[in-house]
Amino acid sequence: MSFSLSENAVRFFPENERAHEGCFVTRTRAALLSAAVVLSLVVIGLTVHYLSPDRGQHCQHKDEQSQRGATTVATETTAASPSSVATPEVIRLRRHLLPIHYSLKLFPDFYGNDTSLFHFRGEVKIQFECKESTSTITLHSKQLTLDGGGGGRISALQATDAGSWTINGWSENDEQELLTLTLDTPLVAGKAFQLELNFTGKLKDDLKGIYWSSYVEGNVTRRLMTSQMEPKDARKVLPCFDEPNFKATFDVIIVRNKNMTSLSNMELNHSIPISGDLVEDHFLRTPVPMSSYLLAFTVCTDFEYVQKFTRTGTRFRVYARREVISNARYALEIGIKIQEFFEEYFNISYPLSKQDMLAVPDFAPGAMENWGLIVYRETALLYDPQSSSLANKIRVATVVAHELAHQWFGNLVSPDWWDDLWLNEGLASYFEYVGVDFAEKEWGFMNHFLTDEIHSVFSLDSLNSSHPVFFEIHSVDDINSVFDTITYSKGASIVRMMQNFLGEKTFRAGLTRYLSRHRLSNANHNDLWNALNEEAAVDGVRYGALNVSSVMSGWLKQSGYPVLSIRLPERIGKRAIIKVTQRRFLIDRNSSSAENDERENDFLWTVPFTFTVSTQLNWTNPSFQWISSREASVPVNANPFRNESVGMWVIGNVGQFGYYRVNYDPENWRNLIGQLKTNHELIPVKNRAQIIDDAFQLARAGLVEEVTGFRTTQYLHLETEVVPWRAAMTNVLNTAALLDRSPVYGHLEEYILKRLIPLYEKLGWEESRNESTNRKLLRSDVIRWTCFFGHRHCLDTASDRYRQWMQSALRIPGDVRETVLCHGIGEGGRGEWDFAFDRYQQETKADEVNRLLKALSCARAPWILTRYLNYTWEKIRKQDAPHAFAYVAKNPVGRYLAWKFFVSQWKNIEDRYGNGVFLLPYMIRSVTAAFNTHDDLHQLMAFGKSASSELGVGSKTYDQAIEKTRLNIEWMARNEEKLSRWLLTNKQRL
Repeated sequence: MSFSLSENAVRFFPENERAHEGCFVTRTRAALLSAAVVLSLVVIGLTVHYLSPDRGQHCQHKDEQSQRGATTVATETTAASPSSVATPEVIRLRRHLLPIHYSLKLFPDFYGNDTSLFHFRGEVKIQFECKESTSTITLHSKQLTLDGGGGGRISALQATDAGSWTINGWSENDEQELLTLTLDTPLVAGKAFQLELNFTGKLKDDLKGIYWSSYVEGNVTRRLMTSQMEPKDARKVLPCFDEPNFKATFDVIIVRNKNMTSLSNMELNHSIPISGDLVEDHFLRTPVPMSSYLLAFTVCTDFEYVQKFTRTGTRFRVYARREVISNARYALEIGIKIQEFFEEYFNISYPLSKQDMLAVPDFAPGAMENWGLIVYRETALLYDPQSSSLANKIRVATVVAHELAHQWFGNLVSPDWWDDLWLNEGLASYFEYVGVDFAEKEWGFMNHFLTDEIHSVFSLDSLNSSHPVFFEIHSVDDINSVFDTITYSKGASIVRMMQNFLGEKTFRAGLTRYLSRHRLSNANHNDLWNALNEEAAVDGVRYGALNVSSVMSGWLKQSGYPVLSIRLPERIGKRAIIKVTQRRFLIDRNSSSAENDERENDFLWTVPFTFTVSTQLNWTNPSFQWISSREASVPVNANPFRNESVGMWVIGNVGQFGYYRVNYDPENWRNLIGQLKTNHELIPVKNRAQIIDDAFQLARAGLVEEVTGFRTTQYLHLETEVVPWRAAMTNVLNTAALLDRSPVYGHLEEYILKRLIPLYEKLGWEESRNESTNRKLLRSDVIRWTCFFGHRHCLDTASDRYRQWMQSALRIPGDVRETVLCHGIGEGGRGEWDFAFDRYQQETKADEVNRLLKALSCARAPWILTRYLNYTWEKIRKQDAPHAFAYVAKNPVGRYLAWKFFVSQWKNIEDRYGNGVFLLPYMIRSVTAAFNTHDDLHQLMAFGKSASSELGVGSKTYDQAIEKTRLNIEWMARNEEKLSRWLLTNKQRL
């Protein structure tokens, strides 16, 4: 599943969650914890023994509020009723019943005028194997009503195993989303059975399970039904074993209106007219077992497709609304190219006969990798060469590549449990870059991994409230919390690190070994380590006493990451060495108590340390050594002192392949910054970006002088590569957000414009023929940043083009369109805003809708922004409203308006987005990002106190907001005056 909460671009333009802090305890508490664990195991054992449903202690009383009617089974009819019993929290189902096959018939009824009456009816036959005799069947069910009077039946699959089993009661646990059926006769171990259930559910517009949505085509409002099951909403569609390691095959029947079309994971087999205007669509059985979260279907009107076939014969289609189907061609072309590349790379064919990609108007994540029917937001799949920006094209390519990577990582091999979700999302997030780099070689896409993934997740993973990649699941709600930046971006970053130290040949063959061994099954991280270790042994790759498991354990199971502090080479006799120390990198060093210091000493990583020295540069094959101790002396292979007069420097983590920061002694920093000023191109693009980001963040943590980060930007007027610029401007813009109410902001504005304007004037507003991707992206960025910091020529140009656009006299190119719309509205008034909002309401192209949505937040009149926030309830699509809110929150004028709105509307926000995976955390993160005063902190804590029981999936992000706000307050106290003096001195210097 792809998520992007910056609709500008999936990862190419990053917008930058309370969590478990690792599995480490102090030595002083170890003995007490061990005793507590033993006692806990005894209590749990007794609890399970006496409360287990299999002991027959099942409550069968009627609950008037939850009674669902009678259940008929076998040849007898018994009035079975639900009961609510207090049970220990069940995080995972027992594996004594294993599903084999589902036959599902579903009728989504969304054809009337009263949307409150929309519902669906379903029938499911679940074939399963009984591994251990039991008199209860427990499976997942959420917000479903079981039919009475013939709604339930269980029978043996084999005629020779004939018998009679009666369901004489059931209980529901709404909190744990479980349904337990009680049988009068135990099921026999070693036999296979079939459970038949009829059920109904509400069909809502909540973007989960199956849901309805609508769009306008011409003057006609059309409705469609779409599904989104991951991670745990298949249970909202049918009673099922809704965990990733319960794989089964599926038969699907969809009942629809004869004027509509339905799609599912497999091709349509045949259709049968039934009654009136209704038709049954029968789809082919899935040829391979799959997890319930990959089940998918849609019912739509007037969707069309473009189609081709892959070299291996897979039918490849892209579906979209008729009005925008012409914009599906790029996704089709690049999709086929990347799928064929992955088949060759992994040496494993895609196992289904078709690959459908579907663009829908309303979808919560960026996309979902359902086998055979990948569903996307329109912005993630549709690209118009005439009006879309290059950023839109990149977004489509990256999301398509991400979802296609999931066909191997997630679909072919699924994680055994959600704690290893990174085996899906981390690997897919890495391979989206590999796939796009193959398909669009001119983009130089792998360079962007640094700014879009590593630097982005570094900032989150440097908090005390971060959590490990291997995320322990302690409650049902924790499952949603795993889908965060740590899982995606840190997961991808440690995969990239493995690829680098293993070598491409071993890494690639090891992945093929892993995928082949666990094909159509499940795996955990140890399975991946084993496959890579075996391949390393075959290839003769050695790590001394180390192996992949011992190297990667710390990166996977510890929060955070290290900073390596290195000194310039020293002479030791005839040798030269570099002294290296490692410790966990934390932005907040002031909160450490004696106990925390002891705990920090338990954080240690096995680091693949690479470096090069300026007097003997080697960027392609740098010096390498494993560092697994707190301190190390690393030998330098040749004499580094032969040209000491030039100001020798060392760069660690060459190419920034390692997931760690590097700090240097003051002399090394001075020499590196001097090198950037005199000849920055001597240092490769990736390491220029690394130096800048490390310097800013080390300064934020108080490990180097406060202005070191800004010193690394003094050369930027000479920089023509977009990646170092983005590394710098991400940090500059974050600083600007903290200073926008401080007098220092004016100095910052002058300083950065001094570096932007030469490039702004050089690149201009107009694109030249045959420009490189780098130059196009840089122009778009530089224009945006120059206008943001108030350069008069830039603002006037944007305003003039906006006025011409209002008069239909100008077509604004896609790459500068967002900037023109934003500052045309910002420099204008009510008329300019109302014009853009009218266009927003009429627009049908998703990327233009999003540009307008963002531009509308650029207004400077508080009343207009307040009105815009109020519109998010009625006039803006549910999936888009959190983005409109976040855009307003990022406007200095709108920040506290958005916070006031968030607090006053909290109950409504929680009701609408509280059970989702991404949107609520995104809103919390956006509205609190620039909080930096004690009053901000007081308000944030007061909100948390009143809403703590309702934060749900947002609780982790809330805790991080508290920590970040405290850090921002400390940063202001420590840096505001010092930065002011430095900027005042340097703002006019080049």
